[in-house]
Amino acid sequence: MQKSKPQITWRTAIGLCLFIFVLVLGQMIHAPRFQHSNQEIWLEFIERRRDSYTIFMQQLTALFNPWNAVFLTILVALAVYFLTKKILPTLYVIVTVSLASLFTHVTKNIIEFTRPPLDSHLVKAASSSFPSGHSTGAAALTFALALVITRFFATKLGRKRKMLIWALAWVFMCSIALSRLYLGVHWFTDVVAGISVGVATGLIFTDLFFSRKNVLNKR
Repeated sequence: MQKSKPQITWRTAIGLCLFIFVLVLGQMIHAPRFQHSNQEIWLEFIERRRDSYTIFMQQLTALFNPWNAVFLTILVALAVYFLTKKILPTLYVIVTVSLASLFTHVTKNIIEFTRPPLDSHLVKAASSSFPSGHSTGAAALTFALALVITRFFATKLGRKRKMLIWALAWVFMCSIALSRLYLGVHWFTDVVAGISVGVATGLIFTDLFFSRKNVLNKR
């Protein structure tokens, strides 16, 4: 009896492509063309600063400061367990955020891309610039939560509500990314890479956690 070969789903394929995209982008960001584009976008955000916007952006970005991100992840994981009464989606949230953040941390130390000039920073920022840790955390947590909600409550939600949930998820991801640009602590390529890492991790672990062949899926 022949064993069936493991098949790569479209989710895993896209996730792997996104990881490759981030690694390739990390090698290209030092090129003059990319640096010029990053600086132009950075200046656009600097020139559009307003006091009222700044306060909002500082509060928004603070949601995914390191310890706040840990607290949010635990809170969301507990909420998922309360709603689904299943351990698997709870672990999915925790593992997705944790491994996405780990990948970003390691990549930062390898690529060591310099942040925008210090005098443009409106919040404190440490470590290297690429990818954005805040964007990674926001994308991973938001993607994981949206996937769990739309997967486990698909019948109750219907197509339009599921589309709305995903739209709101993307708006939130992009809002965190934009806050990092506005506050002057990241380049455009940093936040693009951060979102890509978060989404890629969520896609890949969707198949690993929720495959029909996974015995844990019944718990």
